[in-house]
Amino acid sequence: MLRIKIDFVDKNKFSKLIRYIENNLIYGEAQEQVRVIGHHAADSMQKTIKESGYNLDNLANSILAETLNTTGGVEVGVGRIESLPFYWTLFDSGFKPGASLSFVPLGAFPDGAPDANKSGGKWGVGVGPYTFFDLNINKKPVEPLDFVQKSVNQIEVEFKEMIKKLGESWIEGMSKV
Repeated sequence: MLRIKIDFVDKNKFSKLIRYIENNLIYGEAQEQVRVIGHHAADSMQKTIKESGYNLDNLANSILAETLNTTGGVEVGVGRIESLPFYWTLFDSGFKPGASLSFVPLGAFPDGAPDANKSGGKWGVGVGPYTFFDLNINKKPVEPLDFVQKSVNQIEVEFKEMIKKLGESWIEGMSKV
């Protein structure tokens, strides 16, 4: 869950900002922009996951943006952790699969051989009556997708652009206050 909080040290400037925002309806525009930025972050995470080459549609589809609060500001949550599949951190930070040291589920290689040139070395679960004890410790590592940090970076860029845009309106309106 990502939360954005802005603190002002100068209370006089802050009270002028609040008055200007309330008088000029920038407050509603700012809330809407923060909500949109949250949805862009969720979309970015989903896109990164779907383009990874792994079958992670369940993970991608469970990352949503939701407006948590609009009273006195706006809070947008991205990716409620308790609703994400347990493996989300593995693919975000990457991992090296090891031997399971157990029997694999019943199945077979599609063409009957574990040769990478033929079946691609992929075991098809449920397509045959065979099993074997997984002792393979030379499995290919899963590179980090880093979808969380990529989205945080995107939020920072979009938030700075929003502040600049709204700040220019604020500075223009301050001369009217």
